[in-house]
Amino acid sequence: MNGVLTDGIKRCKLLFEERLKGHFVKKVGAHLMNIEYQRLEMPEVLNEYQFAVTCIDEKRTTKIVEELEKFCASLSAMLGVMYILRELSGIVIVLLALVVAANALGEGFRMRHIYERHKTETPAQRQLLYARNELAKKEYAKEIRLFGLSDYVTRKVEFYAQKMCDLWKGAAIKSIKTVGWTYILQGIQLSVAYIYLARNVINGAISIGDFTVYSAAVTTFGISSTRLVNGLVSVVDTSKYVQNLRNFLGIPLPRDRENSVPEEPLTIRFEDVSYRYPNREEDAVSHVSLTIKPGVKYAVVGENGAGKTTFIKLLMGFYTPTGGRITVNGIDLSTIDIDRYRERFAAVFQDFHILGFGFDENISMGGDIDAERMRCAIEGMELEDTVAQLPEKEKTCMSTAYSPTGVELSGGQKQKLAIVRALYKNAPYIVLDEPTAALSPQSEFDLYQAFQEISHDKGVVYISHRFASCRLCDEIFVFSKGGIAGHGNHNELMAMNGLYRQLFEQQAELYAERGMGSVCT
Repeated sequence: MNGVLTDGIKRCKLLFEERLKGHFVKKVGAHLMNIEYQRLEMPEVLNEYQFAVTCIDEKRTTKIVEELEKFCASLSAMLGVMYILRELSGIVIVLLALVVAANALGEGFRMRHIYERHKTETPAQRQLLYARNELAKKEYAKEIRLFGLSDYVTRKVEFYAQKMCDLWKGAAIKSIKTVGWTYILQGIQLSVAYIYLARNVINGAISIGDFTVYSAAVTTFGISSTRLVNGLVSVVDTSKYVQNLRNFLGIPLPRDRENSVPEEPLTIRFEDVSYRYPNREEDAVSHVSLTIKPGVKYAVVGENGAGKTTFIKLLMGFYTPTGGRITVNGIDLSTIDIDRYRERFAAVFQDFHILGFGFDENISMGGDIDAERMRCAIEGMELEDTVAQLPEKEKTCMSTAYSPTGVELSGGQKQKLAIVRALYKNAPYIVLDEPTAALSPQSEFDLYQAFQEISHDKGVVYISHRFASCRLCDEIFVFSKGGIAGHGNHNELMAMNGLYRQLFEQQAELYAERGMGSVCT
């Protein structure tokens, strides 16, 4: 009966721990998704997140309950032992009290070193987890085999693992040096207590039976006091980890903004806007002034590092300008409900992701599926034949790892699916941030022409190194070194004989050599 009760208590305890862990996993995940995007690029925020995850994974959030259970058991044992030892000399009681103090000091030092080690190792732990987990993903499999990177990746994992071991070794040595003396002192104190009892037996002050009882009580006192102190110190130490979890959950979220998004079509103005990344000496975007109007097709072109992608993140409110301001129908964007504002945008980024879930779920992104709207978007991007060949049509999963009937689409098909997702959202503004890199120039041009027809009533911003979209657009912004080097339509910019014409002619010449001159000319 006792075994059944113990097993039941153990199972309830495990259930409680798992539920509490699940609660904090959900809470940390939700907080991470709501933190301002630009904060997620800060190493200190990533470290806080990693430490919070470590706190949850090591069950620090439930350890207090476990330690309190041990504390109660140890306290009961100590009270019983103290009742037995009450008739002994005060010297023994003092020695036993010193044992408790020595235990407290030693355990306090040990726990502090463990905590400091965890704080120190967090950046190295992130590096190890990346090397061990990220580099093992299928996305890297081709490069690893083609370039013979197996040994290189293994060395990377070993390097960061050794880095972690060195931190652990250093902390262990420091801990031994610091707390070793407390255990020696504890041994001396207990030995003195036993010697005192032995002398009392020899002097006839206590009997052999009393000696057995008292020595057992002293031993029990030492064990119980150690457990009691360890439990208390562990509770205090665990509170530090929980505080780090609270620190992460305390990272401020975007404040509520007083202005709602205007109901009428949005006109977005950049007024002398600059943005500088943390710890950088130069602006990524510098003194940009321009206007994005509803229903107008824009192209944003420029060389690598010109500031195009940073401009897009500013446009959609992922970044807050470090200089100047962005207004929406005359209202400062920093005062507008950012979530409602982003609802007005659909985007396909350079690093878009196709989830392993169903084809249709990748389009609806978790919302209720509008079959007719989905069909129109699929046909607009000429993906209907691709869908017809899928094992389970729109319900087919987009990963063989997620489902045995899943498929892996080609790069071009994935890019079209990402554009279908943007079209399905039916937002008034669509941003295409170089989403067609896997397509040939001619295929890109054809895709843009098809996209132009089905997005005729929407504002569109194309960002691309290639100029296939430029002649389809009403206005073109030429970025160079974070600023705008030219603005106008294709003919106007060609007539200016500036950077745009130089880049356009270089690309047209390259395409002409490859027999693709019609794409740009």
